[in-house]
Amino acid sequence: MSKHKKEENSLHPLQKQIVLHLSKNGPDTINNTVKNIKHSYKPSWTAFNSLEQKGLLTKVRTYVWHGRQFPEFWLTDIGILTALIEGASPADLLTQSREVYPNSQMLQYFLEIIPNFNPDIVRIALTAFKNKGKLEPVDLGTIFFTQMDTDTTYDKFANALEIMKKYPKEHKRFKEQLTLMRRNFNRLSKIINKEP
Repeated sequence: MSKHKKEENSLHPLQKQIVLHLSKNGPDTINNTVKNIKHSYKPSWTAFNSLEQKGLLTKVRTYVWHGRQFPEFWLTDIGILTALIEGASPADLLTQSREVYPNSQMLQYFLEIIPNFNPDIVRIALTAFKNKGKLEPVDLGTIFFTQMDTDTTYDKFANALEIMKKYPKEHKRFKEQLTLMRRNFNRLSKIINKEP
């Protein structure tokens, strides 16, 4: 991977600290995050604003204290993928995403299977998400095929497929996508193998 690509997806150290704090602890206010990461307020406030402008954080709820309302922030889908790239625990992100985004089954499935694969698939998913605004079964198909060229074992593939069965809608869509991909590969194979 080129140095430019790595830097493009990396966060400033303070932003990384904030993202990792939120990934582990769930939605939080700026003030509480500042206390927990033991940093000063002004740079943390600037980092929060930058993360929000980049689309990595969003206000998910409001915390009321002494009659005043304070927004609590958490990671967006792109923020979750970025947190994974920065070293966040998939298990922590899965736990928090189930609470914050209970209807985002594709994201939860992805977070649940991620430990079975090479960490580079997060970059594939992030690119897909940036291009389309969501993860689709075709993206998961691409990830599965990409992993076949890595050190991922059959057992890990089998485990990922078992996890997928817990998400019936995504499982059905994934199987349909694999069928379509298989059909297209067969057509391509016939063209390649055709005698001149």
